[in-house]
Amino acid sequence: MDSFKEFAIKDTHSHPDFNRMYSCFLGYVGRQRSNGVSDASSKPDLEQCRKDYDEILLQGSISVSRTTASNVVNHAIQSHGARNQVPPNIKGGDVTCQEEWPQNLDGIHLSLYRFIETKLHHPLPLSKISEKDMFVAMSGIVNTRMDGARKVFGDEIVEKVRDLCLRPHISEPSQKLLDILAPLQEAYRSGGLDELLYKVEEGVGIEAKERREKRSHDQLKGRIMDAVRHIAIKSPTKDMSEAELVSVWSYVINALAGHTLSLRSGELASKATKWQRLLLQQELDHDSGTATYGRKLDLQCRSEELELNNSEFKANGRSKEQVELQYRKNLRINQSMMLYLKHHIGIGLEDLEVLALDVHGFTAVLFSLRYHDNVFVSDLATKHLLRLPDSTVSWKQFLSGSTLSVLLAYVEHLKHLIERIEEHTLLQEQQERIEDRRTPERELRCIGEFSFFSPAKKQCRDGNQSSNQTQTDSEAEETDVENQGPLEDPFMQHTFSLV
Repeated sequence: MDSFKEFAIKDTHSHPDFNRMYSCFLGYVGRQRSNGVSDASSKPDLEQCRKDYDEILLQGSISVSRTTASNVVNHAIQSHGARNQVPPNIKGGDVTCQEEWPQNLDGIHLSLYRFIETKLHHPLPLSKISEKDMFVAMSGIVNTRMDGARKVFGDEIVEKVRDLCLRPHISEPSQKLLDILAPLQEAYRSGGLDELLYKVEEGVGIEAKERREKRSHDQLKGRIMDAVRHIAIKSPTKDMSEAELVSVWSYVINALAGHTLSLRSGELASKATKWQRLLLQQELDHDSGTATYGRKLDLQCRSEELELNNSEFKANGRSKEQVELQYRKNLRINQSMMLYLKHHIGIGLEDLEVLALDVHGFTAVLFSLRYHDNVFVSDLATKHLLRLPDSTVSWKQFLSGSTLSVLLAYVEHLKHLIERIEEHTLLQEQQERIEDRRTPERELRCIGEFSFFSPAKKQCRDGNQSSNQTQTDSEAEETDVENQGPLEDPFMQHTFSLV
């Protein structure tokens, strides 16, 4: 009679997880017992079978085409947790789920799993950044900007991802942009900020007059003048609050787009991240007992009510760790928006690329997030560090045009994305009208189709309701605990007691 390990390797039924494989093996043992096989006289040891399954799973020897990610992670927890007698390095509410890997464990998917397993069973408490790196990986995102990316994924994959994401020439100003900026550079050299402001006011006035008289006018020149004028008037300082920074950056971006973008700021809660949290609860068949809210966002770009991307902001003076944590949060938020668009309007993930800003004071990086080889990949879209001016040196750099060139490419990307989203939305509406109305079957979700977020604070504790727990929607939308310690959350206990 075959052992469990031999049976699993020979499996022809494509059992997706250990429970089903073990159940099938019990049936096999029963049949062998009926046939008088002596080895089948005793019931197989459950824990030993589980260890054998974990071993051949890691070796890639299981002959199934799909393996659930929750099964992979939970087997790692079972085997290592029993040996080390320590709980996994997971904060309350940060969960795994029962979704499938798109392929058997090989290549980049195997690298992701091994990275997750290593972090889960690290002998010492994980740093906050390492912990968020794990959540990014559990979301199916290959972030080649994290520390040790080459060691985790290998040089070939890292270079390929960077080539996919990089737009090498967007920081090179066009001749037209240089011609527009030349008189502004001269004005700043001759008279400083006052002379520059006078020059752009003059340019804005001329452009407005030409537009009113319906004469042909240079739209790009008008947008550049509008953006530069706003920065000069606001005169950014290092003590600006986060909200003030969002206001300046969002105005500049929209000015360069001709004020055609729908940019929403003010720490709005995200529908896409709320949807992801509800999906996780559904997959785990778990009711948290409290209302579920989306993450608060700093600056969304929308097409009507659809969220297209999000940019996150930190004020000057925040630590490097806080900025790095924000970047990892931003990756998962933008991934959840891509998944939301795929589900609700039918656009393929392969047809989507999200560009978004991650801002720290007056500086920002522009990163790319896209879908490739059944996972999400992310790196910088340009190596140029964007910077709004706040000093003589930075004004000279800004008027050289590289930052403006990148921002112009960014807004063109957003406008093109909005156009494609609107086309898919119309197509989706047409299909819904002609399709049969029936309840859709529940679909199995692959790794990379969930985004992992930290939990919200519980709205009530110990079942007690009090007057100060009655909150407005805006107050209760989301409590960000990315930078806080663990919370007592039954969601975590439920997740890691899965068999």
